[in-house]
Amino acid sequence: MNLSPYPVLKKVIEYGYINRAQATELLAKCAIGVVFFDRSPNHLHSLSTKMFEYMAAGLPILVSDLPANVKLLDRAGCGKYLDPSKPENIANAIEALLAEPEQLIEMGAKGKSLISSELSWEAEESNYHTLIKALLKLEQE
Repeated sequence: MNLSPYPVLKKVIEYGYINRAQATELLAKCAIGVVFFDRSPNHLHSLSTKMFEYMAAGLPILVSDLPANVKLLDRAGCGKYLDPSKPENIANAIEALLAEPEQLIEMGAKGKSLISSELSWEAEESNYHTLIKALLKLEQE
């Protein structure tokens, strides 16, 4: 018996804890990574780790139209943002994205490229070395 007031939840699969390898397999089966946060002060200028995980997996992202998300997506072109307080916005955006598989592939590739070229530990390694050396130098003075 379904006790949920939302019939659509019958379609939800809850995986519980999965390890990194299982997550990689699961994400490979997905078409879009979705992250919706509300407009609470804690979320306005933050970026979700999950969003970056989706990008690294080559998924286009659909996210809340919060300032930090808008800034990133306007620059990167790796997904779409919208006001998630209106369910019709979400449904329309998902339908539109799924109707354009070439666009999904292109956005996913842009996100994955941005992660590897700018937003990974490897891409930032020299910056961290420079910062640490500068801090150590200051400490010695």
